[in-house]
Amino acid sequence: MGSGIKTDVRGRGGFTLVELLVVLALLGVVLAGVYQFFFFTQQSWNRASAEARVMQNARQVLMQLDREVRQARKPNDGTQAVVATADTLEVYTDVTGDGRPERVSYRRSGQGNQPLQRAVTASGQAGYPYTYDVPSGWVNVLDSVANSDIFTVSGTAPRLVVGVRLQVNDVVWPLPQPVEVRSELTVRSRGESSD
Repeated sequence: MGSGIKTDVRGRGGFTLVELLVVLALLGVVLAGVYQFFFFTQQSWNRASAEARVMQNARQVLMQLDREVRQARKPNDGTQAVVATADTLEVYTDVTGDGRPERVSYRRSGQGNQPLQRAVTASGQAGYPYTYDVPSGWVNVLDSVANSDIFTVSGTAPRLVVGVRLQVNDVVWPLPQPVEVRSELTVRSRGESSD
């Protein structure tokens, strides 16, 4: 009775420890490559989304500026229809539709990425010449503007040309370089006369 059941271990196939470690190492390399692919794809998607968001917001601001500048008119004999410094712009235009021009002010103040702000100030006079109080009630119209040299005005009245140059970054997904948007806007109104 001593013979019992014999098992032949030599005939079975199996993995050695070395083979298992090699397979795990190869699997790790493949998974790292797949992770890198998805990581870079996600980064590219986020960057493209941020650029598209910035471009859309900047174009909306430029369209609003274009409407206002196109209809700009002199508020009085001593003030042009459009007045600009590098980081401020004042446009005198009728935004409320009441026949009297309001002063629409844009500004960007401070260092670094700052918002572009807008304020509308109504005139205290019922007729020409119009005068205005100091702008208040500033509203952010574009976040994270990187440059301070935004506005230029060239030409002579009534055909003034307003140059706008915006370098905008995204607040949600900061870009390595701001997106630059440029436009030239032309005053088309004949202006106000002192009747």
